[in-house]
Amino acid sequence: MIKRIECFRIHIMEKIKFELDKIISMQIDDNSKQKEIIEKMYELGRKINYIQKDDDERKQELDDILIKRSEFAREISVSFLQKENKEKLLFLLKKTFIGMSEMIDYKAKVIEELNIANGKERLKKAKFFLTEWLDEKNKIPDYIKAGIVRGMLEARYEDILYAFGFGWREFGTAGIRNPAVQSSFKVIQELELDEFSKGPFSKILTGPNLINAVTILQQEAAITLVMRDMQKRINEGKTKGLEEEFVKNIQNNKVTIAYDCRLNGEYFSHILAAAFLRNKIKVNLFDRPGGMPALVYATSRSNSAYGFLISASHSEANYNGFKASLGNFMSQLDAEGKKIVMNARDNINYENISLDLATKIFDISKILKKEKENLLWLGNNKPRSNFDYLGAKTKDFYELYYRHVEKRTPLKYLPDEKRAIIDKKKKEIDFLYTAFFG
Repeated sequence: MIKRIECFRIHIMEKIKFELDKIISMQIDDNSKQKEIIEKMYELGRKINYIQKDDDERKQELDDILIKRSEFAREISVSFLQKENKEKLLFLLKKTFIGMSEMIDYKAKVIEELNIANGKERLKKAKFFLTEWLDEKNKIPDYIKAGIVRGMLEARYEDILYAFGFGWREFGTAGIRNPAVQSSFKVIQELELDEFSKGPFSKILTGPNLINAVTILQQEAAITLVMRDMQKRINEGKTKGLEEEFVKNIQNNKVTIAYDCRLNGEYFSHILAAAFLRNKIKVNLFDRPGGMPALVYATSRSNSAYGFLISASHSEANYNGFKASLGNFMSQLDAEGKKIVMNARDNINYENISLDLATKIFDISKILKKEKENLLWLGNNKPRSNFDYLGAKTKDFYELYYRHVEKRTPLKYLPDEKRAIIDKKKKEIDFLYTAFFG
């Protein structure tokens, strides 16, 4: 019996490989073949999606198929965004809706992982947001749309439901945090993570529930709206209930931005800075990776209304996020601050988000250079080598920060003889480990 099952598995795998090779051999530049490719990729996906992913016997074979399919889908994804292929894109979208519905039924009725009512609500949201992100009028960058098309061609319905079925990533504790790259197939997550490591414009599957240029710029649009509304309120003398220092910081019209070592963190911090600068808000921007303690201190010391860190704290390496802090509190947003940002976000449309900054052809440095009088780079006493500060001023921030930390060290409360013992045992360290992937 076991031998018969194994023979069946081998037969299925061989059939899948044969079908994939046949699809790849088709001429994608022949428009008449595109619908056929979509149909065949959909049918292939139905076989692959329900294969046991933990089948060690066939794992390498399945991984090779998944990679081959994904690379093919990436190669042809852009062609579906051409105006003459709009009908084919709608056909692909229709097939994706069917595939997602089948996946919901499978998870709810077969493996009982999902409540059917929750599944239907997730499907409804996924359809809505998938349609919105692919709609030309909303101006989502082409490389992001290509990544979505790639995922649809791969029939990655579970991944698409996760990326789109929850709507916009909820503003949680101090901001948003979630995967920047994700897949229920480990090998595909590793493949896209590798592609993403080579640059921010990778054609990977993403959406409103994940961390990407669109979701990060959405936060900037919301914060800018909050600052403009607060400034209007202050100008009208309606300051009741507002902290005095917060009022001063809002009037100072400045934010501070940092990033850690996660993939493309520097790029995300720069498009964030460019969006604020274009909206006439002054920016203090770290010129090298930093952490939350440094950001909070820099935000407070510079009288910035808000501080932002591109980071996902201790989460896995495929995660990223946008963490917000208040300058007057020297801490993350409180419940009231979160509520204010969430209310502002509800009033943000695609046209309010600086999506042009996230396109491949936009040169962010032009805005940073144009607004150099409103930009201040924070670093240490040595400028970064081969780094263009674009004519803006720099500040030796870390010297001040280290002195601040030194003053707060608990060691100073120890008796002199104990301090002497510790000082004697001090050693130079080559690196410092933290739980942050950053």
